[in-house]
Amino acid sequence: RLRPSGDNIRRLARRYLEKGDLDESARVLEEGMKRYPGLSELEDVAHFVAQLQLRRQELNMREVLSSARQAYYGLAQARISVGDLKVATETIWAGLQRFPDCAPLYRCLGELHLRLFLQDYLAHDGTVAADNLERALGLDETDVRATTYLAGLYFRVGSYNRAAKHLRNLLDRMSSGEERYAFIEKLLVQCNHRGGGDSKDRPLAEYLNAVYDNHAFVDDLQEWGWPESPK
Repeated sequence: RLRPSGDNIRRLARRYLEKGDLDESARVLEEGMKRYPGLSELEDVAHFVAQLQLRRQELNMREVLSSARQAYYGLAQARISVGDLKVATETIWAGLQRFPDCAPLYRCLGELHLRLFLQDYLAHDGTVAADNLERALGLDETDVRATTYLAGLYFRVGSYNRAAKHLRNLLDRMSSGEERYAFIEKLLVQCNHRGGGDSKDRPLAEYLNAVYDNHAFVDDLQEWGWPESPK
């Protein structure tokens, strides 16, 4: 039996590569380099195949991590839907320990505490809601839900300059013909009027404590900016 030449091995490896069979191509090249150690035409192709295998592994790992993030988020939402907020919170924090840059998990935690704040007026819940929604938005500035929740929270407690910032961001992402555009635009006008021209609002805690003391919000937005029910 004739010993295959280095060129024939290279061609066979490339044939497998063209078919998308990286593993078989790598196997052929590995055997070929044992027969012809130091043969550059095999080493070059082997290096290229190794890079493709590494890229495939990275893509697979990203898919696994993405699925894990979605699993934590889905479990937390499921717990919220049945009112088990303690386990939902534990699930979110467990997810954030593994994925500290996961915007949806921060938004989910913010939604949970926003829901509580809108029911009990506790300043602690309002603070945790705002902090986590702002964190989610810092990680993903395109998060419309986080932007909406923050605008609604700040408007309800009378922090109009904070609300105006997020209302402007919402309008920037909408066309004038969209539903709710006129409503949001009206809220922004009210913010500009009620903010009194001040460039900065007072510390958020002052607004939250005032809401708790009065046991009422400064403005009633009905259901706008209210957390969506978990699916």
